[in-house]
Amino acid sequence: MAVTPLLMLAADRLLRTEVSMDGIEAAADLKGRILLIGFGRFGQIASQLLLSRGVDLSVIDRDPDRIRDAARYGFKVFFGDGGRLDVLRQSGAGTADAVMICIDDPKAALQIVQLVQHEFPRASLLVRGYDRNHAVELIRAGVDYRVRETVESAFLMGAAGLRAPGFTPSEVEEATADIRRRDDERLSEQVQGDDMSGLDRLHTKPAPEPLGTVRAPAKQSGEAG
Repeated sequence: MAVTPLLMLAADRLLRTEVSMDGIEAAADLKGRILLIGFGRFGQIASQLLLSRGVDLSVIDRDPDRIRDAARYGFKVFFGDGGRLDVLRQSGAGTADAVMICIDDPKAALQIVQLVQHEFPRASLLVRGYDRNHAVELIRAGVDYRVRETVESAFLMGAAGLRAPGFTPSEVEEATADIRRRDDERLSEQVQGDDMSGLDRLHTKPAPEPLGTVRAPAKQSGEAG
């Protein structure tokens, strides 16, 4: 018990330790055609398409360690909190064609959406949706484009699962299109209703009729028969 106050003091000092800003440059007078906020795993991948076509890109993040890591790989990322109006101005939101919000904090993302819509209505808003509920909020907020961060990879995984037992490419394509349509319809119903809306769009058990005949794996050369 006697050491408890000492432990509390040590913990307090650790909590008050400031993150090093060595080598970090704050956003100031940026002029990119696209302002990308958040350079985590999602933002990094999204940036590649833009950079591949020479788009002038301004990137900000509020994690100094991430900024330093990005610099090691040749990326120029500026320090800045996209939830602050002064930072958005310094980051070029006023002249950007679009603001891409790629952070993984749904609440903070919506705050940035509101700021950009109010102060920089010229810019298109492209926003990473953290999950389905966040996507519904973004649709209601009227953003120009939103995508749930896991949905495309999940569609690809499901398609691979169909190919594994032998469904044809056309059958896989048909099933994927059907699920995309069902997902969009359910999302639209949730925007108008609540989380439980559109449950009838979900497959909760195998379809009564299979999409196609499951084919046995091809025999290896040299097998009998």
